[in-house]
Amino acid sequence: MSHFCSHFFVPDFFSSLGTMLGVASKGNMLDKNGNLKDIDKPFLVDAGGTVLGSLFSVPVMTTYVESAAGVEAGGTDGTDCGFFGFFCSY
Repeated sequence: MSHFCSHFFVPDFFSSLGTMLGVASKGNMLDKNGNLKDIDKPFLVDAGGTVLGSLFSVPVMTTYVESAAGVEAGGTDGTDCGFFGFFCSY
């Protein structure tokens, strides 16, 4: 069973880690050693999105590199994503 689960965990984990560090780098959120402070918070959100998405048959890759464009433009707190989602829902 653990071998089966690792085939899903490993790609999602490293995809999320790479995306988070890349986006944080674009937003100048890394410390002098290249570490992201409180990295556990984005991982908790990613895990929640993965679990909820799997209940509704949504792909589990929940972090996207396209987020770097928004962060580079100054959107670092998530409100820009909320507005974008609201306006695209109509």
